[in-house]
Amino acid sequence: MADAGNSWVEQLYYYFVESVHYSPNLFGLKTDPENKLPYQQVLEKVRRYEVPLNGVLNISLRVFPTRIISGFLNCFLDTQKVDFCTSLTLRHYLVDIDRKVAFAQPDTTLEDENTRIFIEMKVGDNLELSQIWKYVMLLARWNLATEERRKPYLLLLTKKPIKAQWVTKERNIIFINNDGIDNLLTYLKNARIQRSPRMSKDEFYRLKKEAKWVCDNLTIGATTWTEIGQYFQTELDKLRGELQTEFSETGDKLISDLLQEFRNRKLLD
Repeated sequence: MADAGNSWVEQLYYYFVESVHYSPNLFGLKTDPENKLPYQQVLEKVRRYEVPLNGVLNISLRVFPTRIISGFLNCFLDTQKVDFCTSLTLRHYLVDIDRKVAFAQPDTTLEDENTRIFIEMKVGDNLELSQIWKYVMLLARWNLATEERRKPYLLLLTKKPIKAQWVTKERNIIFINNDGIDNLLTYLKNARIQRSPRMSKDEFYRLKKEAKWVCDNLTIGATTWTEIGQYFQTELDKLRGELQTEFSETGDKLISDLLQEFRNRKLLD
């Protein structure tokens, strides 16, 4: 097994923690030697947070070839497989479209000329309807801001199966027929559109009609970290079974280090 410290994921963490730990003034933070945690403790705390993992997966989705990205996205879709054969671009709404939006920010946004994909990743916290409605409203706002509609996807990546990852008080009103993600889409299409507390009433009424279009055209998918891990392991095994080149060696490092990060975080059953 390769040295974990040699992993590109670990290197990212080390450089980030070193920057904050040894040069807090670069981030507008005060230096406090009396209360400073040891470097290794800071590193361990960072590794427990979800945000660094989001960054690791986003970097991977930028580097992976289109075929692997398409396979990754199809892990979320039970029946209707989609050929995401075009080049998908990572987007950031707050940077690319509007810096003033405060009510939602997906963990990952992928986009091509016909498609817009939001991915929400959960490690420990449960999902709830208020978060889903925020993404519906953000998709609506994006359509209006760019004056064009793209096929919307909302993909949920969780530690547990989707029903078990949902807040208990909402399970019985969503998962009526079975435990599948299709129940959530049925609920959204038939429910009254909900306003986020952080959204003004004027903004809500401006977006409401477009939000209805989003619900009517939305594809929702769900999968678990274990299933994603199995997919990447299959790709890694195929890669190692092929004639080795310099590029396949790079792919091996990228995928194997990503899988090791999943294991380090105990995401794989």
